[in-house]
Order: sequence, then C-alpha cells, then structure tokens
Amino acid sequence: MCARVAIALWALASLLPTGLAGQVVAPVLPDSVPNFRFEPVVIETRAETRGQQRALAREQEKVDRLRYNVYRVYPLAREAAAVVDRINREMIAQGTRKDQKKYVERLEKELFQKYERRLRKLSLNQGKILIKLIDRETGQSAYSLIKDLRSGTKAFMWQMLARLFGSNLKWEYDPEQEYAIEQIVQGIESGEDSLYPVYAAWFAQRDATP
Repeated sequence: MCARVAIALWALASLLPTGLAGQVVAPVLPDSVPNFRFEPVVIETRAETRGQQRALAREQEKVDRLRYNVYRVYPLAREAAAVVDRINREMIAQGTRKDQKKYVERLEKELFQKYERRLRKLSLNQGKILIKLIDRETGQSAYSLIKDLRSGTKAFMWQMLARLFGSNLKWEYDPEQEYAIEQIVQGIESGEDSLYPVYAAWFAQRDATP
C-alpha cells in the first residue's frame, strides 16, 4: 500500500509544472516521497475602511520608527560589547587593585570623550533600546557593568538618573518579550537587512560632524 502511494506521488510530481507547484529539490525514486521547495507567499492585510487604513498606517509608522531606532543604537551596543571584552582582557594584566582602579578611571575618560557626543544625540526611546541591547550583546545589564567596573555607589547614582527619564539600567533583554527588536537585529546580523548598512554609514557620517 505504501509503495502504491509513493509511486502515485512520484507520478504526480513529474506532471506538476514547476512554475506553479514549486521545484523538485532532488531526484525522486518510486519508493520515496517527493520533496518540494515552494516560493514564499506574502500575505498582506487590506484595509476596507478609512479608519482601518489609518490604523494600519499608524502600525506601519511604529514599525518603521522602531527599525530606525534599532539601526541607531545597535552599533553602540556592539561597541559596548567590544569594550567590555577589552576591559576583561586588560584588567588581568593590571596587577594590584590600585592599578586596576587607575586603569578603569583612565579608560572612563577615554570612553567619555569618544561617546559623550553620540550618546547625547540619542532620544529617550533610543536610550531605552540601547540599555536592552547592551544586555543582549554583553550578557550583563548596564547596572551590573557599572557596578563591577566602577562601584555600587556609581551604579546607584546612574540608576536614579535613568529612572527620572523613565529608563532602568537593570533591564534585561528577553528575545521573546522583545520579539520585534529581535527580528530586526537578526536581520542585521544575518546580512538579510539591506537597509542597515546604508543607515549605519549615514549615522556614522552624521556623528562625525561637529
């Protein structure tokens, strides 16, 4: 019975036009089940009324704004991860705790000069996304990083300041809760997002302008 079903499927596959039904991936033998690769189908929602059209437009605007904000701060999150990796490697060579403290203070001034202007240009929403992406890229919350590298007092002070603006340095990144952000980031990392390099280059040029 199974052989008859396989033969029938094989015969059907040989008759189907590939432009409509798909493409046979591998040669099919009479005792095997045919394997097809179909073109992706895009399903779009049509708005029947003006109210629905406006609602869809608002939703699309939210998606576009989120994508723009992720484009803006993702490079900073990646650079933060590189800095943390650098600190972890170089701290080992500093020897005593006093030497390590001097190293962190020197590095803090260096990073402040490099990133202060770029960070001041961020909007509140971009800052919130950056905090979450830092946790994604480093595996530590911004609060934990400040506490480990500087002190608990410094971390507490920055946390209080962040809370005044509706942020939280203790935010941790959950890819399920941040599904929309995660999809954008995965598109960037896989290279499938063709818009990101254009925006990244534009942001870099803008940040370089005094």
